[in-house]
Amino acid sequence: MSKIPPQVKFFLNQLEEYVNIPLTYFGSIVRPDFVPGKSDIDAALFTDNTTSAIQKLSNYLNVPRSSISPFVIITKGKSVHGNKIKYTYEFGHNKTQPLEFLVYDKKYQNHVITENKKRFKLPTYIAVLFYILKFLYYNMHIINGHTYASIKRYLINDMLVGSEHTKFVLM
Repeated sequence: MSKIPPQVKFFLNQLEEYVNIPLTYFGSIVRPDFVPGKSDIDAALFTDNTTSAIQKLSNYLNVPRSSISPFVIITKGKSVHGNKIKYTYEFGHNKTQPLEFLVYDKKYQNHVITENKKRFKLPTYIAVLFYILKFLYYNMHIINGHTYASIKRYLINDMLVGSEHTKFVLM
């Protein structure tokens, strides 16, 4: 996780201490396509008490409960329920880092980690396509957020993981 700016890493370490739950990172932060300040840092929290964890996160991040979105992930006929909090951490002079926290019941931990590990290593051709996509979106601003997300999902779900990919449904 050396790609995380020190101020952001400190913030995330303090958050872990406050909620007393370790963060499990996934997404671009564990791959070479992470762009600091642009790519979000995806972190999962697995707990026996999701209500308490969500309340602690809400308090620490100072976000209203209404900004916490329940979701369901459906993969291989199994449904996994969780809650999502999007947050932008501001630090330094006009620096920001998008963060996304997913809170799961601990009973889903093995399944979620197994599914996410499929997305850790990118074949060279997908990695190159990711770099091009991110350059066009973050640097050139010639594609919009919806198109970026659609192409990213296609690269991960269809090209990398295959036809039995995960469906993510916000409630």
